[in-house]
Amino acid sequence: MTTDQKSPPKKRSGLRRLCLVGLTVLVIGSAWYAQFRWTVHRRLVKQFQWLESQGYPVTLAQLNDWYVLPEGADNAADLYMEAFACLVEWDREAAKSLPAVGSGILPEPNEPPDEEICALMQDYLTDNAESLAWLKQAAQLEHTRYPVDFGEGLIAPMPWLRDVRNCIRLYAVQMLLAIETGDKPVFMESFSGAAGLVSSMSQMPSQTGQLVRIACTGVLTTSLKRALSCLRFTEQELVSLSALLASHSDVTLLMHGTAGQVCLLADSLRFPRVPIEEYVGVDSPIPGLLIKPYRALGLAERDLVEYLELARDMLPETAPTAQTLLEAGRALERKRKAIPQTHWLFHVIAPAWERVGELHARYYAGLGSAQMALAVLRYRLQHQRLPDSLDDLMPEFIDAVPIDPFGGQALRYRRQVKGFVIYSVGVDGLDNGGSERDRKDRDKNYDLPFAVDFSGRARE
Repeated sequence: MTTDQKSPPKKRSGLRRLCLVGLTVLVIGSAWYAQFRWTVHRRLVKQFQWLESQGYPVTLAQLNDWYVLPEGADNAADLYMEAFACLVEWDREAAKSLPAVGSGILPEPNEPPDEEICALMQDYLTDNAESLAWLKQAAQLEHTRYPVDFGEGLIAPMPWLRDVRNCIRLYAVQMLLAIETGDKPVFMESFSGAAGLVSSMSQMPSQTGQLVRIACTGVLTTSLKRALSCLRFTEQELVSLSALLASHSDVTLLMHGTAGQVCLLADSLRFPRVPIEEYVGVDSPIPGLLIKPYRALGLAERDLVEYLELARDMLPETAPTAQTLLEAGRALERKRKAIPQTHWLFHVIAPAWERVGELHARYYAGLGSAQMALAVLRYRLQHQRLPDSLDDLMPEFIDAVPIDPFGGQALRYRRQVKGFVIYSVGVDGLDNGGSERDRKDRDKNYDLPFAVDFSGRARE
């Protein structure tokens, strides 16, 4: 028998070995894949159980129920929506010289008012008199539930978020005109109304909504800073202003936004309603092509588990502080960067947690500094001088000096020739003497100051 006649059995034997190897690989691969899917599923169930144990929503229905009015309460949103509908927005050119709305700049507190800018602000307020009237009525109500159906998931429309910001700017114009003209009663009324509008966002279970609330509070404290340099307030007025700010100092309010975002993202990945690029802003067509097999292989569920496991640190079981949220954000950012880029969807949905923590820290540092400034002015009214340190304010004017989220120590205080400054050391953690950010040299170190300049009291 020739060699050629013996070859077929050898070929068949080689083919059998190849099939056996392939079958073995298939069995091992299937077992590994089954183990992978089971492990991921168990981790996912564990995360949802933890969220529910903490009272957080894990379904869109629960999220809708979480954002609810107390039984029998009037809804301030009904009146706010009327105010939004009446709002008259000037075109960009007309609004260019307006402070707060455009890029208009007011004179220094120790300089006389600019009559042209004051007239422009008055025209803007006149055009929006009806909107201001509705805002005033809405601010009298305690509870707000804006019209949003979270059953639509991440793409649930919330166009009124823009209206909230525009109305805060309207209030800012009203406050600034009152400051320039020395009309303290109008300032007090406008500040109270603006604080009410900011409070209307406090229970929003949306990260975007909470960020809008933070931005609006910044407008509030900026207006207050100018008012304290230009107007003289009584003890009772300072106490009232402090109480309005205190209503925004609850750190747990920000967790509403985080918990809501977690719920929305979890739902969108588990039960997709629209292409992912529609709600995450992915421009490349490749993710749209890959997302179906990515989901089918269980990789989307794996990425969701990784996201939930990290997000838990921004939803601590114990009462958080701005400092602990900042530290958690920085730690999470390191963990986020350590996860391979091949976990594509995780990196799409996971926020820059360090940035989120810094935004929260800036917010609370600004609030704390503003409240300390009010306490210093109360001390000055009673003692006819500035305190030597913030410790002098305890216990009569404050219970404790707020901790600077960035420095881990008490907020700084410095007396100046014509006033004082209270400040946080800011992101760099360095004490720069309360200096503001240099508009020309953006890389220069700076603090986050709240300064009161008594030289601006010529209009008292």
